[in-house]
Amino acid sequence: MFLKIERLISIIFILLRMKKVTAKYLSDTFGVSKRTIYRDIETLESAGIPIISFQGMDGGFELVEGYRIDKPFLSIKEASTIVSVLNGIKKVVEDVDVENLYKKLDGVCAEDSNFYFDMRSWAMNTESKEKANEINKAISIKRLIEFEYVNNYGEISVRKVGPIKIVLKASSWYLYAYCELKKDYRIFKISRIRDLRILNEKFEKADEEIDYAAIFDKWNNVRNTKIILKFSKMSSSSAQDFFISEKILEKNDDYIIVEVNYPVDNWVYGFITSFGEHVEVLEPEWLRENIKNKIKKMLEVYQKNSAEKLNTEIAEK
Repeated sequence: MFLKIERLISIIFILLRMKKVTAKYLSDTFGVSKRTIYRDIETLESAGIPIISFQGMDGGFELVEGYRIDKPFLSIKEASTIVSVLNGIKKVVEDVDVENLYKKLDGVCAEDSNFYFDMRSWAMNTESKEKANEINKAISIKRLIEFEYVNNYGEISVRKVGPIKIVLKASSWYLYAYCELKKDYRIFKISRIRDLRILNEKFEKADEEIDYAAIFDKWNNVRNTKIILKFSKMSSSSAQDFFISEKILEKNDDYIIVEVNYPVDNWVYGFITSFGEHVEVLEPEWLRENIKNKIKKMLEVYQKNSAEKLNTEIAEK
């Protein structure tokens, strides 16, 4: 349940985002009566918020064009935290709506927030930013896009999709879109998209509320694999930084055994091997074999390079 002050602030941001909203829309959104919404609008008008009310079938509420939020309406920390988030988004995508909202909060200093937001992943480069901006453009002008996509196994396919939403999940950027090849909605990791092109074909997304948190939770559950890892005491403190106590199956002075549920991709292989000789995969057996094979191939590379270097040194002598 929204407290009144939270509801009033939320109504303002809805009005900033949408051209016009009805009393019914707001009452459904906040679970209150239309009468309460009308009282909220009166409260906002009394506070100096320039709201225009329209009567009749096409009635509703909208803000006077060009209105900016006055700093005193929000606390400095509330406003500056919003500015910090917007600054973080602006580092990745150039979006006119983000820019406009940022301008409406002109004069608020992000340094007054207790938080700093940087939406870029460690591996995000200029190319990834350009892809994110092209996707954002396609969503805005309602166009299909086409690209080559590299999956977890290195397989490449050409996809034509209707882009719906750019999603930041666990420091990685994803595209949620309708894929014409699969005839279904799919999630694509933006860093794996290549040769992206905006097409002339229009794409009209379905006019419905989408629960992205539920979609990503379901996606993760489908991809997840139960993995049991044994960490030596040399790395047990580092391992415990990653896992909550409920995931620790066994713990003593020599080792800890943990159970995790992760999608097995390059990140998982990198995560496991980053602990070197201080971790052992106990289950599943196929992952244990894959790790062993990767270690063998790494060793072969180093042995080959060492042999070539030795032969070169002998030849130079």
